[in-house]
Amino acid sequence: MICVTCPTCGGHLGELPEPDKVRGCLTPAEIRVFDKLLASGPEGIAKVDLSIHLFGDLGTAESKMNRTAKLVSRIRQKLDRYGYHIQRNPPLKHGVYRLIPEAA
Repeated sequence: MICVTCPTCGGHLGELPEPDKVRGCLTPAEIRVFDKLLASGPEGIAKVDLSIHLFGDLGTAESKMNRTAKLVSRIRQKLDRYGYHIQRNPPLKHGVYRLIPEAA
């Protein structure tokens, strides 16, 4: 299990199951997103930075930003059964994604 704490107050948010269980249900592109979100920790990662991680210099293009949002949405649906939730903080276009336990 992976313990998750709030980046603001340091309070315990819960625990996440081992990532290897989750990767089995994801496509290779989704695994790249999942691993980057996991590596970003409780602070999360800005949408634009995640898009750049996936698409390189083209990641800032609107079409790539939209593709990133669609990938995150697809992954979010798959992760629910494993106890993970992808939280999105506004603003929508440049918000921050982070993985948290479903119950948090």
